[in-house]
Amino acid sequence: MEKLTIIILTFNEEDNIEEAISTANFADEIIVIDSFSTDKTAEFAQKYNVNFIQNKFEDFTKQRYEAAKQARNNMILFLDADERIPILLKDEIQRELALDNQKSAYKILFSHIFMGKAMKNGFFRKKRKLRLFNKNLCWYDETLLVHEKLLVKKGEIGKLTNPIIHHTYRSLKHTIMKKQFYSELQAKQLYKQKVKPNFFHFVIKPSYRFVNQYFFRGGFLYGYQGFFSAFINSCYVMNRYIKLWLMNNNMA
Repeated sequence: MEKLTIIILTFNEEDNIEEAISTANFADEIIVIDSFSTDKTAEFAQKYNVNFIQNKFEDFTKQRYEAAKQARNNMILFLDADERIPILLKDEIQRELALDNQKSAYKILFSHIFMGKAMKNGFFRKKRKLRLFNKNLCWYDETLLVHEKLLVKKGEIGKLTNPIIHHTYRSLKHTIMKKQFYSELQAKQLYKQKVKPNFFHFVIKPSYRFVNQYFFRGGFLYGYQGFFSAFINSCYVMNRYIKLWLMNNNMA
């Protein structure tokens, strides 16, 4: 049976880290790579049998690379601290790892819970992402700082049936801080690509994000949660381009 390393990325995740480790405890190795949290994340994580690493955060791709270098096993599953591996997915992963020939990578579904409500379609429709992979056959596109893309260099991609459960909301403050952080990384990425923001980026793109998520993708079906999610995401798009404009004008 192929052995598995699960890697959990953290920064100030004292509310999530213990449950994340608990759902990952079927792995042969758990690595927690922490960006020097200022809360009790380190204390809580080190209560368990994990390889705890602290590494200064530059971007997500570099952080994942640093963690993967420490992994004893070829098969890696990346997990965020606010994500959970249910029993059915755990069993499915173990069945795949028991096969004589695994795929190079596997796409996994995500089921999102926002403000306590399961978002089953629309913008939160179930999406598959490459999260389980052989580190010798796959790696991330190193030009991306956020929303990383896994590149499969050799072999086939499989699909798993059962989803990772993603709790996308801890508190309003945490959600806004997280969106601010992502918008800054994306602005840096766009700055490197020499993108010059204009009226389209400041007005049309944020407006379209709200209308698309709330109306076209069924966000209105989820009451206040659907509205808040669409509004926060539209602000996130606008923030990205404001930060980019500031960078282009030496004001960041």
